[in-house]
Amino acid sequence: MTGRIVRHAIPDISDYRRLLVLDDLCDGGRTFLDIASAIGNQVRLDLSVTHGVFSNGAIPRLLERYETIWVTNSLPSVARAASDRVRMLDVWR
Repeated sequence: MTGRIVRHAIPDISDYRRLLVLDDLCDGGRTFLDIASAIGNQVRLDLSVTHGVFSNGAIPRLLERYETIWVTNSLPSVARAASDRVRMLDVWR
C-alpha cells in the first residue's frame, strides 16, 4: 500500500449546475484537480476543506477550476492565501 490514489469514482451529476466538493484535508490539491477534470466544465465547483496545507502553489491552481475555496483556520498556511475567493472559517483560536 502506497497511499496513492489510483482512480476517482464520480457519480452521475448531469442534473447539477453547481457542486460543493468537501474533504478533510488538502495538501497539494491534485485529488481536487483530478475530480474537477473528471467532472468537466459544465458544472460550477466550490471546494471546502477542514485542513488546508496548500503546498506547492496549490491555491492558484485550484482557483482555476473552483470558484470559491472554503477552509478553516486550523493551519497557519491559510492566512497566506491572497485571494478574496479563499474564505476562511474561524474555528480555532
